[in-house]
Amino acid sequence: MLNAVKAGKNFGVVREPGVGDNPRHVNAWSLLVGIWEGSQHPEEAWTFLKWYVGPEGQKFLMDNANLFPSIDSVAKQYKDADKDYVKGFLEVLNDTQVAIWRGAHPSGTKVEASITDLWDKIKLGLITKDQIKGELNALVPKAQAVLDEAKKTLLY
Repeated sequence: MLNAVKAGKNFGVVREPGVGDNPRHVNAWSLLVGIWEGSQHPEEAWTFLKWYVGPEGQKFLMDNANLFPSIDSVAKQYKDADKDYVKGFLEVLNDTQVAIWRGAHPSGTKVEASITDLWDKIKLGLITKDQIKGELNALVPKAQAVLDEAKKTLLY
């Protein structure tokens, strides 16, 4: 988002569509950080990580790097907090993550598992771009069977 701002691009942030009074969900992902299990200094790493993901670290990264914070109170301190794209982002921040729904949905992890091998091939460069569509098409029947089975358990 900040790259688009710096480039002077005209853009906006809009929420995903909702259905009636049902809660809206968001497909948003944040920067993932962690501590390597083999770290020689786990306590120091933990001290840094708490600062980095906390309000102080997020404000530092917002002011000095290319990161827009996901902490509402810090994002409201952004120099352009009154702009529509920031307001849209803050609104999206309060929607439920799709990952929460997916984890609770009876088919979520099963559908994801059905494509894991292909995803690994893509990430490892074992498949060309031209081969991806055919591989995905071949996975549709398996994923559809998982969804059909899960549909039986849903309440309407």
